[in-house]
Amino acid sequence: MAVTGLRSAGGAALLAGLVLTCGALVCQAQGNQDIRNRLSDVAVALSSRDPANAMEPFDKSFSNYQKLSDYFIALTSGYQLATEVEVTDEEDTTADAVKVSVRWTLHLIDRQTRSTENRSADLTLQMVKKKGKWKIADLSPLDLFDPQQKAPGR
Repeated sequence: MAVTGLRSAGGAALLAGLVLTCGALVCQAQGNQDIRNRLSDVAVALSSRDPANAMEPFDKSFSNYQKLSDYFIALTSGYQLATEVEVTDEEDTTADAVKVSVRWTLHLIDRQTRSTENRSADLTLQMVKKKGKWKIADLSPLDLFDPQQKAPGR
């Protein structure tokens, strides 16, 4: 799944869309649309400069909840963001838990300097079902979202 969103330089328009990038057989075998929707919620909220809503799919018991929240606040205040998330693997660990591997890409435009940066990383998420809703109970590594991280050579 790829999720994208970008605000125009004037901030007047927001482009947010969801593009599923798996074949029909893969979707049938691994297709948990609820999990993909939760990941979409994070990506669209980040692209919309809404860090609070980006954190909503995360379980508050997530050990790096506050650190990630701080990263999301800093990223959305310092950058215009476009976000892409592609699910590369899903593994049911129990009836109420799924391990999800994703390729997450951030397209950043610095609000002050207008410089651009692209970041990508392979991330692993642990999703758990709580009160009928999928929550992200773990996400690693977090470095992709660190606003201080710079691309090599910068």
